[in-house]
Amino acid sequence: MNGPTRTPVAIVGGGPVGLMLALLLDRHGVPCTVFDTAEAPHRTPRGNTHNARTMEHYRRLGIATPIRALGLPGEHPTDIAYFTRYNGHELSRLPLPSRNTRMRRTGRAPATDQTPEPVHRANQMYVERFLAEHVRTRPRITLRLGRTVTGLRQEADRVTLRTEDSAGRVHDVAASYAVGCDGGRSFVRRTLGVHYEGPGSLGQEVLGRRATAAHLRLPTFHRDVMTGTRAWSYWAFNSALAMNLIALNGEDEFFLLTSSADPDRTGPGPLADLVRRAAGTPLPVEVLDHRPWTPG
Repeated sequence: MNGPTRTPVAIVGGGPVGLMLALLLDRHGVPCTVFDTAEAPHRTPRGNTHNARTMEHYRRLGIATPIRALGLPGEHPTDIAYFTRYNGHELSRLPLPSRNTRMRRTGRAPATDQTPEPVHRANQMYVERFLAEHVRTRPRITLRLGRTVTGLRQEADRVTLRTEDSAGRVHDVAASYAVGCDGGRSFVRRTLGVHYEGPGSLGQEVLGRRATAAHLRLPTFHRDVMTGTRAWSYWAFNSALAMNLIALNGEDEFFLLTSSADPDRTGPGPLADLVRRAAGTPLPVEVLDHRPWTPG
């Protein structure tokens, strides 16, 4: 192992937060290196909403417009709809405007309007992929994917990180600053002894404690089941199940969140059956991915 390489700022975590920090540093002329254990950006659904303040950060970097093109089609409603079963009676609906409607309203608003960049619905897997591609165009940002930070030593004038690549090779990196952007189970936070306060999850029956998240393909959902006005979020509640289907691309891909399946024991078959019971019809279901999820 050679001596440590150097970087002004080492960012631990290459998700949206770490990538955005790298781009903001780049905007101010500060080089940095981003480390992430994953070999590539996530290709499975995660967070779904970019609030107005987040969109303003994108705007500052000149990337709000391409990010708004991600996710649902421009005229797709972002309503939240509630059912006992998807092929049955609609219990209630919270109507929310499509992306294009939001932007038309913003365009007509006075210059003093408080929200120049309204909220946007696009899944993290789309935005994270875009941010990673954009980061690669910035010469001051070095992206080290497949590199796990396993050690962190703070000294008077530097921070030394020990990293390990997927082949088990060890690399030391010296930085003026290290930033932990590595999520809720942050290695950096644990190393520094920084802890969360308060409850660790939501103690509720519906999407509380530990739940299941899944990436689905439902090729006939909008054609044969949800034949009325489309929504962004489709909730199903009855005595046997509770689940939320979130539209990802406005066509056939959905993000399932449910507390009606054991996150440690369920599999593609039971999840597909659960969706069919919520739909009230034996529609085709392809489970592309699933994982345990802790709401909160």
